[in-house]
Amino acid sequence: MRARTAILAVLLAVGAAGVGAGISGSAGAAQPSSLSINERDTGRTFTLKRTTNAALRLSGEWLWTAPKVRGGAVVLSPVNYRRDPGFKEWEITRRAAGTARITAYGRPNCTGCARRARSFSVKLKVR
Repeated sequence: MRARTAILAVLLAVGAAGVGAGISGSAGAAQPSSLSINERDTGRTFTLKRTTNAALRLSGEWLWTAPKVRGGAVVLSPVNYRRDPGFKEWEITRRAAGTARITAYGRPNCTGCARRARSFSVKLKVR
């Protein structure tokens, strides 16, 4: 019985080491990367590759207009939550190579607070 337990412990340790080392069954395949863009990124330019999963998240501290996309390189799809996560989110989907600009305008989501209205704008280069 102890020999079985020892063998099981060794197999579990080897399996855990393989997972921790990032071993996977698809050698050489490009791993997807994630990109989360928010209002603090305004003015920045991002590059979306084929393997990039991207999302736009705008804080609930402002009441945002619906984001507008100029250029045909991407489309935005709203993400709906059962419970309010404290932000509005849109999935950014690549359509074609090229560039796109996403813009929105936010008013403070409070009365009598010191926050000011703000504009949001990012440029996306799609490859």
